[in-house]
Amino acid sequence: MKMKFMRKVTALFLALAMILGMTVTVSAIGSTDTGTIQVIGAEPGVSVTAYRLMDVNYDFDNADQPVDPVYEWVDTLAGWVRENYSAYIGTGTDNSVQEAFSSTAATDDIAAFYDALAAQIRSNSITLDSETETADGGDVDITDLVMGNYLVLVENGMKVYSPSAVNLVPVWNDEKDAWEMSTPAVVNLKSEEVSITKTAETADDSDITASIGDRVNYTVTADVPGYPAATLDDNKTFNIYDTLQAGLTLDADSIRVTGYVGGTEGEEINLTDGNAGNPYYTLTTTDAADLDGTGVSFSLAFNYDNLKDDSNAKFDTIRVTYSAAVNKDALVFNSNADSGNLGNTAKLSYSNNPYATTVSYKDVTDDAKVYTYGIKITKVDSDDDSQLLPGAEFTVSLSENGSNPISFVKTGDGAYRKAESGTEAGVTTVTTVTVGAEGSGVQGMLTLSGLDADTYYLTETKAPDGYNKLGSSIEITIADTEPNGIVNDGTDSADGADGYVEKKVENSDGFQLPTTGGIGTILFTAGGILLMGLGVIVLVFVILRRRRS
Repeated sequence: MKMKFMRKVTALFLALAMILGMTVTVSAIGSTDTGTIQVIGAEPGVSVTAYRLMDVNYDFDNADQPVDPVYEWVDTLAGWVRENYSAYIGTGTDNSVQEAFSSTAATDDIAAFYDALAAQIRSNSITLDSETETADGGDVDITDLVMGNYLVLVENGMKVYSPSAVNLVPVWNDEKDAWEMSTPAVVNLKSEEVSITKTAETADDSDITASIGDRVNYTVTADVPGYPAATLDDNKTFNIYDTLQAGLTLDADSIRVTGYVGGTEGEEINLTDGNAGNPYYTLTTTDAADLDGTGVSFSLAFNYDNLKDDSNAKFDTIRVTYSAAVNKDALVFNSNADSGNLGNTAKLSYSNNPYATTVSYKDVTDDAKVYTYGIKITKVDSDDDSQLLPGAEFTVSLSENGSNPISFVKTGDGAYRKAESGTEAGVTTVTTVTVGAEGSGVQGMLTLSGLDADTYYLTETKAPDGYNKLGSSIEITIADTEPNGIVNDGTDSADGADGYVEKKVENSDGFQLPTTGGIGTILFTAGGILLMGLGVIVLVFVILRRRRS
C-alpha cells in the first residue's frame, strides 16, 4: 500500500511541476549572454568590423525584461549624435535613442546618418567598441557580442560596400513566453561590383588581326562606383589608365570620353568638351603615370563629384574611345617565346574604402590584343629539296595578277617587314624582296612580317641563277580563326607554333630535248641530197625537150 501511495504522490508532483512550468515565464537571456552577427555576401579576405553604437537596458535581476529607455547611444558616440543629429538623442545628459530614429524614419535620412558616421569612424574622430573578423568565403560570423545596435563596415575588397546596420536586441517569443536575444542577427551586405572592359577592332571592322600601318580602334568601358556623399572628398578615386605596347602608336587626338546615365543603353553625353572651367576629368598623354608611379600611355583622372553632382547628369558608366596605329616595331606572335607586342591594357583605379583617411584603392584591368603575322619562304631545287637556292626575287600583292605590290623595309639578309606606308620616312622602301644570299645563314630563305590575316600572291620576278622563273604566282593564305596570333592552316609547319605560314617553293633548271648521233643521220642526209640532184636533172631534161619541139 505504501508503495502505491508513494507512486501516486510522485505522479502528482510531476503533474504539478509540468503545470507550473507551463505558466511561469522563463527568460532566455542571461546577463553574460552574447550573440552573433552573421554577415552574408563578403568577398574572401575582406575585413568585416562590427561597431557598437547603442546599449540595451535590460533588468536581468528582477523583472527579467527590457527597461525604458530600452536603447541608449554609447557614451563615446552620444556627443557627436547630439551635435549633428539632435533629433535622434535626448537632451542634456539623456543619451536615449529617440523615436525619430525608429523604423518610421525616412530611409534616406537613416542611410545618410550611417554614411556620415562611417566617415567619422574611419577618420578616427570617434572611437567605438568593435570586433573584426576576416572573411574566408562569402559569409563571416562575428561572435561574442553584447546586445546593442551595430554598424558593419567592410574594408579591402574589390567591391565598394555600403555601411550596414544590424540589431542584437531583446525580442519576445510568444511560444516560450520569454524574452530572447535576436541572434544570429543576419546582415546581407550591399555592395557594388566595379568593372572595366576593353575591346579592339580594326578600322575596317574586321577581326583583331592587322598589318603594319593599319589603324586599330579601341573602346574602354568602366563602371562608376556609387560613393555615399559623406565619404572623404580626397579619397573618391576614379581613374582610368591605358598602356599600349611597343608595336602600337597612340593617336592622342582621337581620345573621346562619353558618360552614360542608366547604363550604356541609357542617355549618352559627350564629356570630352563638356563642363568648361570645371572639367569632368584631366587627360595626361605626356609622361603619364598611374597611382603607383608606373608609366602609362595616357591617364584620365576623373572629378568624381562632377560626375555625380546633382546639377549634372549622374553618370554610372564611362566610355573611352581612341585609336592607335600598328607600327614598325610590331612582332609576329611566337607562343614558345611568348612574344608579340600588340597587347593593350586598360586599368581602372578606384577607392574601395572611401571612408579611409589615407588613399585606399583597388585596380581592375582588361586586355585587348591585336595580332600580326608573317610568311616564311624556302627556295629549293625541284629535284633536291635540301639544296637551298639563293638569288630569287619576288613581289608580294593582294591581287593575283600582282598589281599594286606591297611595300617592305629590309631588316636583314632575306628578311623584310611591311612598311608603315609606301614612302615611310627615314627608310628605303622596296616592292621587290630577295631571298637570302649564297653562303649566308639564311641562304634561300625569305621572311616577311607585319602582315594581316589574308591571301597573298607572290610573283617571282627573277629566278635563281641557272633556274627557270616560275610561270605563275604563288598563293599563300594566312588564317587564324581564333584569333590568337597562331596560324592554323595554310602552313607546311605544325600548327600551334607561331604566326608564320611556312612554304617551300621549288625551281627547276629546265630540260633538254632528246638527241641522237652516228651513221644513221649521215645516210638520211646523203639520200636527201641525191634525191634533190635527180630532181634537178629531170627538170633540165624536160626544159630542153620542149625547146626542140
